[in-house]
Amino acid sequence: MRLAKSLVKAAIGRKPLFYAEDRFFLAYLRHRLGISRAGITCRLDDCPTEGGGSQALMMMIVIDFARTLGLDYFHSPFMAIQHADRPQEAWLAAWEGLFNFGHGEVRADAANREVFAATAINFDSIRSLFGELRPYNNHDTHVIPQFSAASIGEFRRKYHANKSPRTNQRLTVCVHLRRFNRFDNNVDYVAPFSRVARTLAEVRTVLDAKGIEYAVHLFSQGHLSELPETLRNGVELHLDSDPIQSLEELVEADVLLTSRGSFSYVAGLLCDGIVICEPFYPPQSNWLVCDDDGGIDAGRLTNRLNAILRVL
Repeated sequence: MRLAKSLVKAAIGRKPLFYAEDRFFLAYLRHRLGISRAGITCRLDDCPTEGGGSQALMMMIVIDFARTLGLDYFHSPFMAIQHADRPQEAWLAAWEGLFNFGHGEVRADAANREVFAATAINFDSIRSLFGELRPYNNHDTHVIPQFSAASIGEFRRKYHANKSPRTNQRLTVCVHLRRFNRFDNNVDYVAPFSRVARTLAEVRTVLDAKGIEYAVHLFSQGHLSELPETLRNGVELHLDSDPIQSLEELVEADVLLTSRGSFSYVAGLLCDGIVICEPFYPPQSNWLVCDDDGGIDAGRLTNRLNAILRVL
């Protein structure tokens, strides 16, 4: 409506008021008409309290949006990422190299034409100009889509372009247990230990019933004494480990149990194994979703295991 009013003003000779989102939409119309090509980038200087997983998810959303509309995507590297365990320059380089989103892309600051910047603040407004391209779910600052198979394939190709292929010697179950941090404003971001323990126990029951040899790795923060025995017995613990290496391990899991956060959510998008999630962030179509108590559909898990065991 605001855009229409501005266009009417321009038509009758009055000075229009075009917001950034309106200018982007007009650029997209020129793009569709073949007059000029529209470019978009994901600039994340407006979310300095967000961690690497959260910012990576935002980049994935914008790349997927660009591919869906047929826009030219230009890459803007990470600018500031929270929870740094090393100097910020090295921290940013580590995350940039991990996801490799700039692989095969022109950088936004090297583009020879105008590139519209999508940010965590304005992206919902941008998307609303186009209606529902496909089912989206609002979650905090993220508008998370059901990513297309093409987009997920592209994310994985970028990720693996600078990494050597890897095969697990035995089936690997990885669990991410998110803990509360100082930037959380909602206790619901952290799942009860009992719920995670039940999900893991049911996964192990299915694996044991099939006689599958497997290893369980749990990635979290805190001290060993804080974890219940149900999450310690028979589990290799990785507490306060290097987050880059931890995410790499989650991606390589044959069975991945994600937590209530974007860190393991993006790992799930990059993982080609079985992903089991809570109904917190919107699950992707091929993920298994546990119930409110952490229970899973053993039959569906068995069927998925049968499929990956033919590949392992």
